[in-house]
Amino acid sequence: MKQKLKNLRNILVYSDPEPTEFLVGLISVLMIPLFLWRNNVEITALYFVFVGLGLYQICSLAGSDFCQRQRACLFTMAAYLVMFLNTTIISVYLSFPIGYETHWLFLALVSFWNLKRVSTDHLRYKRKNKACQMKKK
Repeated sequence: MKQKLKNLRNILVYSDPEPTEFLVGLISVLMIPLFLWRNNVEITALYFVFVGLGLYQICSLAGSDFCQRQRACLFTMAAYLVMFLNTTIISVYLSFPIGYETHWLFLALVSFWNLKRVSTDHLRYKRKNKACQMKKK
């Protein structure tokens, strides 16, 4: 059991963030607009915001620029957190049962985890290249 926990920790710490970044981008482009449309959200700007964020996430992943990927993760995390807070406040105000909005929190946590892993990869990449440059001199 201890070895399995250690393996799980290694997977979470050292795995590549690209697949989950791509998944968050696809969710933002395809699933969130359908979800908003199904729930009769009449603020059409939200459709464009989430489609734009999803496309930005996928394009930044394709470009492989660490700073752009960090920004994309930060923007998607912020959008999901705003939607979580918005739906929670509305649910409390209208006395709806809480729990409907947990998917926004889950997506915000996934985006935060992507941001953390992209930042870690960026630092590793910088250290690796710095060490290579010192060896060349």
